[in-house]
Order: sequence, then structure tokens, then C-alpha cells
Amino acid sequence: MSSKYGLGSDQVLSVDIVLPSGRFVTVDEKNDPDLFWAIRGGGGGTFGIVTGMTVKVYPKMTFSGVTWTIASGNGTNSDDVLWSAMEAYWRKFDHYAEEGSYGYSSLFGLGPGAGYTWTMHPWLVPGMVLADFKAMVAPLLDEWKAIGLAFEPVYFEHDNFYDTWSTPGHFPVETVANSGLRTASRLFPRANWESEEKLNATIAAVRSVIEDGSALILYNINGAATKGTPDSAANPAWRDAVMYAIIGSAWGPGAQIEEVEAVSKKVTFDWMERLRVVSPGSGGYLNEGDIMEPNFQQAFYGENYARLLKIKKEVDPSGLFWAPTAVGSEDWYVADQEEWLTLQTGRLCRK
Repeated sequence: MSSKYGLGSDQVLSVDIVLPSGRFVTVDEKNDPDLFWAIRGGGGGTFGIVTGMTVKVYPKMTFSGVTWTIASGNGTNSDDVLWSAMEAYWRKFDHYAEEGSYGYSSLFGLGPGAGYTWTMHPWLVPGMVLADFKAMVAPLLDEWKAIGLAFEPVYFEHDNFYDTWSTPGHFPVETVANSGLRTASRLFPRANWESEEKLNATIAAVRSVIEDGSALILYNINGAATKGTPDSAANPAWRDAVMYAIIGSAWGPGAQIEEVEAVSKKVTFDWMERLRVVSPGSGGYLNEGDIMEPNFQQAFYGENYARLLKIKKEVDPSGLFWAPTAVGSEDWYVADQEEWLTLQTGRLCRK
């Protein structure tokens, strides 16, 4: 619902928190507004231990959308047709975000020369009836038919979010975290859709990473705050983004450390660098970001970092709470680590 109502952190009205000093306080716009600002979007729970929140609720509403699975290879669509269909979809992301769209899809390669599987799970618009949703997507589907794409959209409409979320086939049941996987993420601003040159470069960069072996988890989403929402420390890159991409690569069981290092460096310094080049000044989503993100302060916090660091030092001067890439984490290091991957298995030491 972020394209319609903003980020999750925008929904928080007050927070109950145990501070590093041991004090239990409730913060909001009037009571410790600096800490209230920092907690809402300022990264991991390193300002204190949140024990409760008061959050906004919204009226029950209609959710209309579509799912599909589209494949290439093995006598189905050609890779060229599939890529043409994806690019046609990407080119409309700024328009769809304006409509309050949430598009969540994944693209996985089936092996060298074997094609891809593109699954939409799902694409929906909160508050939109199905007839209007179908009208919104019709021009895109007409383009797909014109290029000969074989696809079977499965539409749905529910009068509440619970059924939208829980109905089989709409949202996938997912396993999160894998010891044989490295991932990273990037937000792409609306400005990349303002010229054909920028958009072409964006599409080409993302496509090059996928064709080089990465998987792709793709979102068409915008995280702009609604009018009247108190300012927060959420990464400013969310506010004008219309596309969010997660990339990554894996290694097999029994992989040697050299292979793990090679995959990790490729994700951080090759694939992600291609995406940084076409989205300068933007950033990524900390919760699904690369722990080795260069200049994580800018990537995950943007222009908010200096203020966040000041609040962190005031609230937690001894550094009681720490996490990799959290505010103030650069003042510490974990001993006996590889330069290319920070773990949490060694001594935590001040620099």
C-alpha cells in the first residue's frame, strides 16, 4: 500500500522505547521529536528497544490486480520477446506509480540458453475496482499481443486486504535468508523516466546484470509520504523512487571460500556498480541491502545520516547497540574478518 499511503514508518504515531540508559519513554511529534524522527526510518534498532507503537489504520477497501507466470525457452516465448515485454512494462512504471500501483515480480534464469521464468505475484492497486484496473493495464497487454507474447493473466478482486494477502497464488510463501546467497538492492528515481536516454540506460543496466547471471526481484512502487505525515528519517531515495530492484547470486553446497569471495565481489563491485552508475545519488533499502555496500551511509540513509549520527551519539554515547551498516557502526569493527565480507562472529572493537 506504499504507493498510496507511504512507507510503513510513515504510519507510526508514537513509539514506546527503552533507551540505552534504561529509561522507558514514549516519543511522538511533541515528546522528543528528534528521537521520534530517527526511529521512523533510521535503520536498525540501535537507538533503543522498541516495545510498542501506535499506528494508523485505514478503512476497508477493494484490492484489484493480476498474477501471471510467463516463460521463455522450451518452445514458449523467445528470450527477445520476453525482454521486449518486460521493457514495455518497465517503461510505464512512473505512470503506474501515479495510480498507486504495487507490482511485485521475480525473474529467474533457467540455465545457460534455457530461458527465463517471469512471475508476477501480484500486481495490484489498493482502492481500485477490477474494471478500472483492467482498463489501466489494457494498453500494455495490447503491446504484448502485438509482439506475439504468450501469456495468461489471472485477475482477482477482493473487498479487503486479508483475502488479497492470504489467497493462494496472490502472494508467494517465501523463504528468507540463505547461507549460500548474496543479495543487494537499489532504488531507481522517477528522474530516470524523464528522458529516453536515462530510461534506456536504466533498462540496459538492469538487463545486463540479469543476463550476466543474477536473479531479479522487481517492484514497481513509490514511497512518497502523504500530506500531513510528520517528517522522518526514512531514506529520501524512497520518496521519488518508482522502481526497486533486488539482485543476487548463489553458490552451491561445498563451495570453496574462493568461489564465495568471487561471487560476493561480483555482486558488490560489478553488478551493483552498473546500477549505481545509472542512479547516482539514489540508494538502496537497508533491510534488503548489501552488507558491504560502499558508502553505506549515503546509500541507506542519504542526506539524513549526519543528523542521525548526532542523535545516535546523544542517545547512545557508549555505543551499547550496534549492527552492521547501522548508524554509527563505522566507529567499530569486527576482528578477524575478511575484507570483502563483514560477519558477526568475531570480537566487536572500537576503532
